[in-house]
Amino acid sequence: PRIANKMAARGRILLLIALSTVSCLAAKRDVQAALTATLDIEHSFDSQTFTKRGTVSVQSLRSPQNVKFEQTPLTEEEASKLQVSARDSSNYHIRVHTRFSTPDQTEDQTDGSEYVYGFTKACLLIESKLADHITIHTDGTGNVIGVSMTTPAAQCSGHYKHVPTSFTSTVQVQGSEPGASPDVEGFQQKLAEKKEAESQQDNRSFLQKYWMYILIGALALMMVNSAGQASQSGGAAS
Repeated sequence: PRIANKMAARGRILLLIALSTVSCLAAKRDVQAALTATLDIEHSFDSQTFTKRGTVSVQSLRSPQNVKFEQTPLTEEEASKLQVSARDSSNYHIRVHTRFSTPDQTEDQTDGSEYVYGFTKACLLIESKLADHITIHTDGTGNVIGVSMTTPAAQCSGHYKHVPTSFTSTVQVQGSEPGASPDVEGFQQKLAEKKEAESQQDNRSFLQKYWMYILIGALALMMVNSAGQASQSGGAAS
């Protein structure tokens, strides 16, 4: 009985240790899932000098649904630059790093990283009263592979006396969709059916397959020879 009690107590201890390990792993996974990834959006009015426009934050890069975008209004100097770009029919540019930042990073992974760029006509942005839609394209693991922007306005009027300073923006983080995978099972099935059909092909010999045609040809040849012999006999009799 004592040995059985010790074994039962040891089993309970091992069970508690296993449950604690599972709980710790689940808690760690929940914490990682709750980490907010951020990405700065920078803009430029001359495609040369970029300044920070705002910060995009997303709860999860695997399913980026809760996207927030905090941005600051244009300064008077920036509004003036945008106005000049619109009058010159120039573009308004944005850029983002090719990598999101997360709080669990031991170092700044965006330091020295490359950028991806997007742009639109500066006049379209003014015509839309600084309303734009920005799409950040990712591979689902935090790598940014592209950025694009659109505006409600599609044409420029040429009148830009008043330039608003507050943006009305929507941001979407879109992961890449996996391509269609090859139908390996279907291909193997078709290959097996083809082999089976080949194995079931007619294996008879040439004579077995075409004896009827050979017989007809032989009979026709015999009839021709008989007709020839009859004509020769008739000629001799005359």
